[in-house]
Amino acid sequence: MLQASNIPQSILIIRLGAMGDLVHAASAIQVLKQAHPELAIDWLTTPFYKPLLEAFRYRHEASGELLPLFRSVFCYDKSENNAWRKALDDIRKRRYDALVNLHPSFKTRLLSFLSGAVKHATYQKQKLSIQGEGQRELPRRHAVSDFLQPVLALYPDLATSINATFLETHWPPVLAVSELDSAKAPSLKKPYIALIIGVGGKRANRGWPLENFEALITLILAKTELAVVLVGGPEEKASAASLEKALRGAVSVETNPRLHNLCDKLSLLETASLLQGASLVLGGDTGPLHLASCFDVPIIALFGPTSIKRTGALGPETKRLHLLPDENLACWPCEQPTCHLPADQHLACMHENAPEAVFKALAAKLSEG
Repeated sequence: MLQASNIPQSILIIRLGAMGDLVHAASAIQVLKQAHPELAIDWLTTPFYKPLLEAFRYRHEASGELLPLFRSVFCYDKSENNAWRKALDDIRKRRYDALVNLHPSFKTRLLSFLSGAVKHATYQKQKLSIQGEGQRELPRRHAVSDFLQPVLALYPDLATSINATFLETHWPPVLAVSELDSAKAPSLKKPYIALIIGVGGKRANRGWPLENFEALITLILAKTELAVVLVGGPEEKASAASLEKALRGAVSVETNPRLHNLCDKLSLLETASLLQGASLVLGGDTGPLHLASCFDVPIIALFGPTSIKRTGALGPETKRLHLLPDENLACWPCEQPTCHLPADQHLACMHENAPEAVFKALAAKLSEG
């Protein structure tokens, strides 16, 4: 039995974004709540992500109930005057036992230092000195485990009460999408496949080439009765429009009711509702793909420069499939923000999975039921 002094009563987590990191970090916190449901855990984020974090649930082991993962979620809104000061005031008045900064920056470090929390720790991402094929055989913590390390550094005794098996499965928290969010999402005729066509602008090399999506969509519409929904945010709006234009002659997009472009048209929870209703979700190593892992939905993840050991899709093995480059391609995973290969080999890892092979894997995954 752990001594009360070795367990905090209240913890503040700071992680402002991004979506995939929030899902992984919330998964880490779920491990704590499973072991210690009495913990009061709050979260500091941005207004955009507040509804997502408030919708996370964990299953109480004793009662079986689905309960909110966080006691409260409050915001650092940089668009407001004195946003930093307001965030600090919010933190200080709560008098936390511990503050865990999972979003290291000058401002968040300063917030942590001035927070008044009894203890505080800052996340340090596990990095490996070897890149490429040599890295594939090295032990690597998944992001879920990585995000848990600062908490365990503050309270090592917590590790003794954590279900190691649960942590190793990297199980995502439940995402409670409300009926309102489901109602706001467009009414789509099922079954449909959700294609996440981009990965944002910061690490664009994680994305499958647009021409490959074009070829895959052509195959899906020609060889199945499935509808196709393009999923993405503002950064994918132009790409989605380009796809529609390229496909117009081939599949009569203007009159084809089975192709829907919803990029930059849905809120975060409406997007979650859309992913929840899909027959399958396919995309690169990006936030919406990890969001989809919170639901009982088959996932196909296209990986190249990043490591599935660190950011592989969460959830049961039976529901996820990772398509990787050929092992003969020695440079992956490079984990670099840009590809340094010459033009004729540029993004070779993301070109490795041809549209025909991906369609075959997609059809096989769907046939599993």
